[in-house]
Amino acid sequence: MKNNIYYIITIKLLLATGVISYAQGVAISDSITSTPDPSAILDLQSSHHGFLPPRLNTLQMNAIENPPAGLMVYNTTVNSLMWFNGSRWFMGVNMDGTACGTVEYDSRTYTTIIIGSQCWMRENLDAGTMIIGNITQTNNEIVEKYCYNNDQANCLIFGGLYQWGEAIQYETAEGARGICPIGWHIPADGEWKELEGYVDSQYSIADPIWDNTGWRGNDAGKHLKSVSGWVTNEGLDSYGFFALPGGFRLPNSTFSSISSYGSWWTSSESEPGLSLQRNLFHFFNTIERKTNNPLYGYSVRCIKD
Repeated sequence: MKNNIYYIITIKLLLATGVISYAQGVAISDSITSTPDPSAILDLQSSHHGFLPPRLNTLQMNAIENPPAGLMVYNTTVNSLMWFNGSRWFMGVNMDGTACGTVEYDSRTYTTIIIGSQCWMRENLDAGTMIIGNITQTNNEIVEKYCYNNDQANCLIFGGLYQWGEAIQYETAEGARGICPIGWHIPADGEWKELEGYVDSQYSIADPIWDNTGWRGNDAGKHLKSVSGWVTNEGLDSYGFFALPGGFRLPNSTFSSISSYGSWWTSSESEPGLSLQRNLFHFFNTIERKTNNPLYGYSVRCIKD
C-alpha cells in the first residue's frame, strides 16, 4: 500500500510538470505542449527550474561501489559536479582530466590535472640553467637548477632540484610565483594540506591531522605516487598527480635517494630561515610535512593561481 501511494504521488508530480512521451524520448517541461528533442531519450525543459543531481560529500562519493563510467554527482565537499570516467572522479569542468590545458614554459611542455578545486602541473618543474652540485644557487637574475648527479638526463625525467631561495626567487611570501610561469605559483603549506585531505581515504580536508609534522594521514602518499619508478611499494596515482622519486641535493653538495624519495618545497616558512616541504618515501603510504634547511635542493610543483 505504501509503495502504491508513492507511485501515485510521483505520477501526479510528473504530470503537474508536463511529461510528454514520444517514441523517440521523453520531455519533462514546464509546458505541456513541449516535445523532446529527437536526439534525446530524456529532454528536461524549463525557463525557471534547474536539474538537481544527488548531493554527496567526498567520502560518500568515494564509497560508491563499482561506479560506472558516466556517473555524475554533486560533491558538497568541493562544491562541484563530479564525473566518473571509468577509473577516477573528475570535476565537472575537467571531464577529460586536462581542463587546465598545457603550459609552454622554458622550452618544456607541462600537462596539468585538476584535483578537487586545485589545478596542478603533472610534472616537476624543469626550468633554468643547470649548475654543478657543489655550487650554491644565488640571487643573480638567472634561474639555476641542479640535476641529480649533475646529469641533465635526470632533469628531463624528474625535473630540476632547487634550493628554497631560488625556488621562490627570494620573495619570502606565501604563494610566491617564484620560478613558476606567469599565472602559477609555488604552493603554500595550506595548499598542500588541501591536496592531502582531498586524496586521503580516511582524513578529509581541514582535518587537524594535516597540521602535524612528520608522516601524517592514512594513504595520501600512495594515491599521489606514480605507479612506476619507485624502488618498492609503488603508488596508485589515483588522481593523476604522478609524483616521482627524484631524490634531493644535500647542503654538503651531494645527491641522495633517487628512486626512493620525492621531496617538494612549499612557499611557506615555519620560522625565519626554516622552510616547510613535503616528502614521499617508497616504504610509506603516508606523506611527510617537515621543516628543513633551505639549502637543500628539492623538486618544485607549480599550482595555478
